[in-house]
Amino acid sequence: MRLRQLQGLALARAGDVARAHGVFSALEAEGHGDAETLGMLARTAKDLGLREPAGAARIAHFTRAFGLYERAYENARRSAADDGAIYAGVNAATMAVLLGRSDRSREIAMQVHGIAERSDPGEGAAAYWREATLGETALVLGDRESARAHYEAAAGLADGRYGDLAAPGGRPASSPSTWGPWMPTRSPPRYPRRPSSFSRGT
Repeated sequence: MRLRQLQGLALARAGDVARAHGVFSALEAEGHGDAETLGMLARTAKDLGLREPAGAARIAHFTRAFGLYERAYENARRSAADDGAIYAGVNAATMAVLLGRSDRSREIAMQVHGIAERSDPGEGAAAYWREATLGETALVLGDRESARAHYEAAAGLADGRYGDLAAPGGRPASSPSTWGPWMPTRSPPRYPRRPSSFSRGT
């Protein structure tokens, strides 16, 4: 399975999103419901949506992406897999925002914020991802000052080493830069959302 995940990632990074989506769809059809597989499938669904003009086709892809992220999130929560829950949950919350599902986005964001707050702050990349997650969930919840503080902390932890911290897969469902002009002067990178195994490059 791991080799096929990597194959799908390589295709996605090369811009062949449709084939990547096919790889991850096949893995899902075989019963692989882990956060990584569902998350990567959701990401390609979102990217397919971004290639469509505004309208029904785009909404359909975004709706599928949200459903996959939400499913991955709930699966991870049930198995107490905090890394997977954070990764899938923050993307589900931001996709829900894009779909206008404010109540569900806030519900998920509040849960993910709590999981991230309870998690071990760690060091290096782990600390960065934690602050970035807390920033994005605070933003979804409407707490802009808290979001600003967490994004500033994440940017400080990155210290310009965004390439070192970035994992395969590109941006999250929604990046901080889309949320308005209030962002700090040292904007955090358009970070991806991957479980810890991917963000550590394994």
